[in-house]
Amino acid sequence: MMGAGKYRDFVLIEKQVTTPDGRGGDVITWATHCQEPAWIERAFSFRANQERIEAGGLRSRPIVQIHVRAHTLTEAITPDMRVRDLDRGIWFAINVVQDIAGDRREITITAAQNMPS
Repeated sequence: MMGAGKYRDFVLIEKQVTTPDGRGGDVITWATHCQEPAWIERAFSFRANQERIEAGGLRSRPIVQIHVRAHTLTEAITPDMRVRDLDRGIWFAINVVQDIAGDRREITITAAQNMPS
């Protein structure tokens, strides 16, 4: 676990909210789950399962690990949520949420950077 001084980034974690649209479909919106100090590190740049075709070329999605201090969380973070790096304005799709040390002090989120559509 890193010291408190390493938590220099701020992340916004949002959960998906699905509401019926009245015509048999659903409207998907996002609601704030929490905003927390975090430490973000690049984990992988190239992974075969994270590549996609874009403008005729193959492009990978950067993978990061986001370390969030867990003692401030009131509800669990789950893979169906998304994370935004508030300092850089980048969205990440959550792949895995872990308490690696097992001490409930820090949650590590492994996530892929969302590409513009």
